[in-house]
Amino acid sequence: MMRLGRVRQLAIFIVVSLVLVCSSLLVPLYMSASYSEIATLIWIFITHSGSTVGVSVLLLMCLTILAIKQNGIKNKLRIFGLGSLFFAITIGGIALANEHLIKENLKIHRPNILLLNKHYNFDNDTFYALKGKKNRSLYLKEFFEDNLIGYLRIDEKVLSPRVLRLWTTETGFSFPSGHSVSAFLLAILMSYIILLHSGNRNKVLIGVFFCWAVLVALSRVMLGVHSPVDISLGAIIGCLWGMVIILSGLVDRLFLKAA
Repeated sequence: MMRLGRVRQLAIFIVVSLVLVCSSLLVPLYMSASYSEIATLIWIFITHSGSTVGVSVLLLMCLTILAIKQNGIKNKLRIFGLGSLFFAITIGGIALANEHLIKENLKIHRPNILLLNKHYNFDNDTFYALKGKKNRSLYLKEFFEDNLIGYLRIDEKVLSPRVLRLWTTETGFSFPSGHSVSAFLLAILMSYIILLHSGNRNKVLIGVFFCWAVLVALSRVMLGVHSPVDISLGAIIGCLWGMVIILSGLVDRLFLKAA
């Protein structure tokens, strides 16, 4: 199967996944998982799986499995070492550019911060004027302790304390969602590698990767830290980057030789 043929195989997964994520623009999902303790616990686990640590762990697991299937120790070490470097540069580099260049220049405030400003007169301008996430986290913690006594009520409903703790760690700017960019980029690249090695035989596994990416993106809205626009365009950006990297032929040259 040639490269364009493999891309066509991915197309249906990409389109369906983007439709599901973009549906958040129409369906009222915002904060929907933030009031129930059980729902919050589940969705926070999902959102953490799309964090820097979560993505790194998932990548190492996938590369380990891929390396084990190779013949010869040199091939195993090559696929794991070069694969790790490849993903560190692609996903890590794009994530850093998104966080420190795009977000810092656009300076879009997170929806949960705007919500605090609306309901509790939180000074979001002072908050974002602070340098560094640690200072913002401390500022937000002190605000919760001084004004909300550990809980927050929106429209007569009390948010889970876990959501408030998540908010104190998510203190960067909002647009686009870095979790969505990374999750979709990883889903596309790993799915393409699966097609390189097994053709159409592992469509279920490809579906699992894309389902994970969709859930990670939606979790950001459901926990209040991103808007539907943030995750929709983040997912699209991740897909576009994935296609650029695949069409460059880099993935074929690196992973097909070890097949």
